[in-house]
Amino acid sequence: MCSFRFSVLGALRAWSGESELDLGPVRQQAVLSTLVFNPNRLVTAGEILQAVWGDEPPSTGRKVVAPYIYRLRRTLETDGETPILSRREGYLLRLDEDRVDVAGFERTVRAAGTAEARGDLVEAAGLLTRALESWSGEPLAGIPGPFAAARRRYLVERGLAVRERRIGLDLRLGRHADVVAELSALLSRHPLRERLAVLLMTGLYRCGRQAEALAVFQRTRAGLVEELGIEPGADLRGLHTAILRGDPVLAESAPRRAAVVTRPTIAGVCTLPAEPPVFTGRADTLARLLTAPPAVHVVEGMAGIGKTALAVRAAGLLSERCPDARLYVDLGGHAGPAEALGRLLADLGAPVPQSLEERVALWRDRTTNLRMVLVLDDALDAAQIDPLLPRSAGCVVIVTSRYRLVGLAADTRSSLGVLSAAQATEMFTGLARRPVEPNLAREIAAGCGRLPLALRFAADRLGDQPADLLRRLCTPGWLLSELRAGGRDLARALDSAAVRLTPRQRRLLTVLAYAPVVHFDRYLAATLAELPVDVAGRELRRIRDAGLLLPVVAGRYRVHELVRDHLRSTVDEATSASTESAATSRTLGFYLDGSGRALSVLSGQDQVVPDLADVPGEVPPMDDVEAALTWLSTERRNLPAVINRAIQVGYVFHAAELSHAWAPYFEREPAPVS
Repeated sequence: MCSFRFSVLGALRAWSGESELDLGPVRQQAVLSTLVFNPNRLVTAGEILQAVWGDEPPSTGRKVVAPYIYRLRRTLETDGETPILSRREGYLLRLDEDRVDVAGFERTVRAAGTAEARGDLVEAAGLLTRALESWSGEPLAGIPGPFAAARRRYLVERGLAVRERRIGLDLRLGRHADVVAELSALLSRHPLRERLAVLLMTGLYRCGRQAEALAVFQRTRAGLVEELGIEPGADLRGLHTAILRGDPVLAESAPRRAAVVTRPTIAGVCTLPAEPPVFTGRADTLARLLTAPPAVHVVEGMAGIGKTALAVRAAGLLSERCPDARLYVDLGGHAGPAEALGRLLADLGAPVPQSLEERVALWRDRTTNLRMVLVLDDALDAAQIDPLLPRSAGCVVIVTSRYRLVGLAADTRSSLGVLSAAQATEMFTGLARRPVEPNLAREIAAGCGRLPLALRFAADRLGDQPADLLRRLCTPGWLLSELRAGGRDLARALDSAAVRLTPRQRRLLTVLAYAPVVHFDRYLAATLAELPVDVAGRELRRIRDAGLLLPVVAGRYRVHELVRDHLRSTVDEATSASTESAATSRTLGFYLDGSGRALSVLSGQDQVVPDLADVPGEVPPMDDVEAALTWLSTERRNLPAVINRAIQVGYVFHAAELSHAWAPYFEREPAPVS
């Protein structure tokens, strides 16, 4: 295991013994932080690329990760050994989690909880103080990337919650004069945080400053109404009333008395649907949901990809951590917040007020102390979700959506792709009511596009002749038509997603459906749609956000087979033929141009590769051998399909020249391409 110590509760720092290490530039630190928060777990280069660069990856793609890993390995090397292991699939940091300061912080917080439970409030407050002293500033300060930003948000919230607990203990111990100034500063930075307002009002009242306590309530209420359109929760309202009445209990600060009465909990409520009979794959995403702290987790992906099955599976496995309630609400009919809150309140046995504002206030009041998991399935947008988020710090919320929920403050986001070939075959075989020959099962799984919804349907339709099912699956449009007839209208879901696109985005998606490639980037998309490269990249992200493109790696996408079939079915025969012809010639021209440039770089001489003069567009810059090899290694999987389509439409000479242009690459990288 790693003998180094790491600190994340402030700027990222590391020590070997008593010597602090130079961790290099911030991008390198961002790569390291991804490994530190995933100790003893294999992290792929694609995951690191997404964690550090997000939706703006460098043109070199995953190749950019290796140099950072190399330098980190050298930095952490001791006696010729380094804790960062390189594997074919990615990288692994061998690390005892106790060597990271956040683990010590959480351990001390748990010890404080134990002390409080046995009634030793002085020790509990002291332990929380010691835990907070391990912080040296904003977590992961200055480190870029979406992963660091998400961890930073969580840690800031976690630190603030622990600070609230410590201040609450200080109030119970009669130290109200010591905490008023601290609370005033905290509330000025977090003016809508009701728990801070409760604590400050209690402290002010006990210091004999009743008018100031009431003024805190008025300011907090005004902010909640103006910013969120809601009234304060029951705790804050109750404290306000108690101060107006001069309730004697507010003056009490005996060590075992709390300033605010806690809400009763609801035991064991469960409205989750039944788990699917066969659940396959998604191990990394499931592990992330099961091990992450209570937070808001978003699972995104196209219709039929298995989001609901994953969310329900995770919620079922969280029953021990969330014993009070496991609630589920289907938002697929685009239920508004008021309707959804009505269902949730009824599930908790609470009355259902008339107005949305009253429902939001009561929902947050009733969930204040619940340890619960809440599944919000098939969400439309962030506005639908925000009013449904509970107040409880012990709540796990899992939101699923076909769309990218821009504007939702999620702690983690997972984007689901199709199952691997092995996982899809395993799922189909497990669902089938009869044995199926392995090769035939693999072909049927492939014919379903490895989409869980289609696999379940195919298993239901298996019958006595699996070969007949495979033949029908190979008929364009059959599966979509049968899904519609069976009440699983995937085509309708795709149409609903397409409504979110602009006309230019729909044209781009349609021409991509005819391109003879497995996956693509913004450069090929720009060539196909005659767009500037930056515009094409932006439009691809918008189409992905609508759930109509599958991300492959950062900056690359593919059109799922069923989406492709549906898009082709929506255009007439003449338009289909012209679109396919244009997509073929432009794709071939793109690869001829790119291959010629790569060949010139590899050979060190200008190479002439015949092009298609009427094809617009540009290929990525290839200024050196590494850039050329990166482009070739990324595009090699597309080569067979491009050459086959070229031959089919009569570009035999161009297909031969394209094959010849790749020869120097395959001499260097001889792995076969089928």
